[in-house]
Amino acid sequence: MNNTRLLFAFATAALAYILLTQWQQEHAPLAPVAAPVALTTDTTSATSPAVGELPGQNSAAAVTALPDAGAQTTPNTNITEPNLPDPKMAEGASVKIETDVFELTINLTGADISTAKLKTYTVSLTDKTPVALVENNDLHWIKAQTGLIAQIGAAPNHLSTYQAPMGAALSLQAGQKVLEVPFVWTDASGVTVRKIYRLERGSFAIGVRFEVMNESSAALTLFPYRQLQQGEPAKPQSTFFASPAGLAYVGTAIYSPDERFKKFPSGSFAEEPLKKTFAGGWMALLQHHFFVSWIPEKNESNEYTTAFLPASATSTVAYLTRQTAAPQVVAAGATLVLPATLYIGPKLQNSLNALAPGLAKVVDYGYVTFLSEPLFKVLNWLHSVVGNWGWAIILVVLLLKALFYKLSEAQYRSGAKMKAIAPKIAELKKRFPDDNQKFGMAQMELFKKEKVNPLAGCFPILIQIPVFFGLYWVLAESVEMRQAPFLFWIKDLTASDPYFVLPVLNGLTMFLTSKMTPMTGMDPMQQKIMTYMPLVFAVMMAFFPAGLVLYWTFNGVLGLAQQYYITRKIENEAALKHAH
Repeated sequence: MNNTRLLFAFATAALAYILLTQWQQEHAPLAPVAAPVALTTDTTSATSPAVGELPGQNSAAAVTALPDAGAQTTPNTNITEPNLPDPKMAEGASVKIETDVFELTINLTGADISTAKLKTYTVSLTDKTPVALVENNDLHWIKAQTGLIAQIGAAPNHLSTYQAPMGAALSLQAGQKVLEVPFVWTDASGVTVRKIYRLERGSFAIGVRFEVMNESSAALTLFPYRQLQQGEPAKPQSTFFASPAGLAYVGTAIYSPDERFKKFPSGSFAEEPLKKTFAGGWMALLQHHFFVSWIPEKNESNEYTTAFLPASATSTVAYLTRQTAAPQVVAAGATLVLPATLYIGPKLQNSLNALAPGLAKVVDYGYVTFLSEPLFKVLNWLHSVVGNWGWAIILVVLLLKALFYKLSEAQYRSGAKMKAIAPKIAELKKRFPDDNQKFGMAQMELFKKEKVNPLAGCFPILIQIPVFFGLYWVLAESVEMRQAPFLFWIKDLTASDPYFVLPVLNGLTMFLTSKMTPMTGMDPMQQKIMTYMPLVFAVMMAFFPAGLVLYWTFNGVLGLAQQYYITRKIENEAALKHAH
């Protein structure tokens, strides 16, 4: 009856299967990729958007209350930041910009970012190429575009041509905190639009603002829009449970005050296109560890729409998500500023909510969010103390062991009592060799007489299993732990142990634990299963992230030491009692 190890194995396998099945069902419409998706914004490529993809000029005409023409804002003309670009403009194909975290290329068509590389994140430990979130790559791409549509007259959209600063490259200089790069579009009617990128040191949030100067003789009504386009996602390289990148959600997510964080798989774009207006939201395209997001001003109301764009002679399949703001009126002789934020970077949980409500939800823990979020907070705090994620995991194990010491003690006391009455149970099996029902009833009477609870050890093990899965998704989804080293041969806690040291140590620990655990009441088949279980787990753990195996192995080592100590203590107590 003492089948806690068998229960553990069954519960682990069952939960793994359930979580994997649910995760795959949730993510089935989108095909995940194992590496960061390569993205493109090159409007000269085969994936260039057709003119029909532009927002309709009357797309927001249903808004009846236009802004007061007299309530226009004024741009900040008193820029004091050092080393700003030369205000002289020249025509060209693109402009390169470099900061401490970005390598960007701005295409003069639309003045949109055509390439974006993250200097502080490399593809792998062996490949030191910066992670590219926006880059030409045939079908699998993302575009982050923005523009203006004039109700009457002209305004620059994401297909319009801008003029750029003089010089082939611009960079954030030493000691410089902010770099602002303006691109200019002009119209013969007297309308001038400056599209300005504001890049701050150490930040992946890019300010993108339009300064519209209306020197024409008539008021100008504009519809600002921002959009994200994604090509057909790559086919999954692996959906095995031990492959976090293969299980990561890749696709669109939108946050609204009423529905909060909601994912929109690509299949919904054609079947149930979205059309909803609200303020205080944002939209994003997610992939493993990184994302791209348009974040409007806090109180700005936008109409959010999705659309499936089929392939044509000039473009490939695309999934479009768009924000279209309420119409803005620029009176004749006035200037209007239209700001927004474009985030291109990692899913850093500690800083994202400061940019927009709920933005940290892009870290997609799925069905175990209620476990993984608090677990990450604990790990993050411990990491701030010890400075190493591996040691933080070990400290979590120590905290859990201390917290549930009494439960563990009850488990091992139950095991010791089961071991003590093993001869009596063996005698019962001899009495009822072919009648399992009578044997079970007699065994239960024996447990009651000896005050033994065979299930006393189940609860501590069942507590460990949710922590196991919560930690799995923390390791799988937290970019903070990406390529994080521990000690010696463990160079990346989110990758498997390259030399299988931890899986072997885990198997050895489980083997020694099984030898100390009584198998009283188990039939021969159960005993065989328990005998081979350490080997099965050692093989399985060889494919899991090293941080997860570190947790499980250290937990097992502490449990083994705890079991030895408590068992010896109980045996000594029994010996003293017998001596008296």
